[in-house]
Amino acid sequence: MSHTVEIPDDLFSRLQQWAEPLVDNTVSLIAKLADYYEAGHSPAPPNVVSPASTAPRSAARDFSGARPPPRLTHTKVLSMQIGEAPLRKPSWNGLLFELARRAQGRVNGNDEIRRLVIVNYVSGKGDPSKGYHFIPQLGISVQGQDANYAWKGAAHLARELNIPVAAEFVWMDKPGAAHPGVIGRLTA
Repeated sequence: MSHTVEIPDDLFSRLQQWAEPLVDNTVSLIAKLADYYEAGHSPAPPNVVSPASTAPRSAARDFSGARPPPRLTHTKVLSMQIGEAPLRKPSWNGLLFELARRAQGRVNGNDEIRRLVIVNYVSGKGDPSKGYHFIPQLGISVQGQDANYAWKGAAHLARELNIPVAAEFVWMDKPGAAHPGVIGRLTA
């Protein structure tokens, strides 16, 4: 026998924070939570994505000195800073594109652009359907990257331009994630 339950919007939003996207439905999530608490555990059930908003930032593991840096596949960006200013819409590619914009005035010709921008780019306006993002300040279009290459390109730009950057992120609880459920921090 099954039961129908109406869940208020605010509670449903809270439950969504714990669900594994494209895997959990309401029933499977409630079952995971019940199993976990019946076993006497707390606070976060295994195999359930911990909501970033409830994780203490002081618990972030610093990977800044790691060579090579950890794999960033299956990460969700929590926050990013360029200098002391937070990035308004933090994302791996957003950080890369913003640092490329800030290279304006520090670049003398194509050789300097090639030295600074180590990811794919084309002169002029590239095709957006192929992932290119136009940087009018430099007259180039930088191609969007996966998290790993976006961080590599952004960190290189930050070091070359002497602009400090920081990123906090969480690895999703998915196969292939380097540190599932762990909050990480990278600086350059």
